[in-house]
Parts: sequence; C-alpha cells; structure tokens
Amino acid sequence: MIEMKKGGKMIVLVWIGLCVMLAVIGQLFMKLGTKEVGGITIKKLASTEIFSLLFNRYIFLGMIAYFSGWLLWLVVLSQAELSYAYPFFALSYAIIAIISWLFLKETMTLVKASGILLIMVGAILLNLK
Repeated sequence: MIEMKKGGKMIVLVWIGLCVMLAVIGQLFMKLGTKEVGGITIKKLASTEIFSLLFNRYIFLGMIAYFSGWLLWLVVLSQAELSYAYPFFALSYAIIAIISWLFLKETMTLVKASGILLIMVGAILLNLK
C-alpha cells in the first residue's frame, strides 16, 4: 500500500464511500432508464437506436454517475491496496438490493436479506486487522 499520512485512511474511506454511492446512483438511474425505454436488446445496441438509448435522461445521468465513480476509484486505487478497498465496494451490492426493494418494489426474500447481511459482515471482516 502507498504509505498514507495521518488521517489518510479516513479520506480514502470517504472516497470509497463516494465511489459506492455513485455506483449505486448510476445503477438506479440506468434501471429507471431501461424501464422508461421499454427494455434494451442486443439488436437495439447494435443499431443506430443506441444513441436514443444512451441519451435517455435516466440512462445518461446513470452513466455520468457511474463514470464519475470510476474516475474517483482510480484515486482510491492510487492510495490504498485493492484488497483493502474492494471489499468496501462490495457493499454496493447490498445497498442496491435494499434500494431496489424500497424504491423499485423489487422482491426481498429472507435469502436475499441473509445475503445482504453476509456481504456487510464479510466486508467488515476482510478489513479487520
């Protein structure tokens, strides 16, 4: 790991948190966009229709959020070990499942809830000293 100054670990955690939130926001917007356009197929992606899909308001905002998070992730990778940072990024899977359940009315089962809990515990365990 690149040697972090005092307080450097905290700022890296802030960057990781922002990356996770931008990824979650990006996925949420892209999902809303695919619902709005009525679904996307490989045939649509391979045609000129791709431009209208990419510039759908939600898909476009989702791509911007996701890309911004990706750029910030490069900052994280330059300041922390991947084996330290990536388990925190895995929390995005849990957050997506919860947000999808709350706002998109997707199903939440006991198995999914258990998986979310395991992801969260796993991310913490991977970073204990």
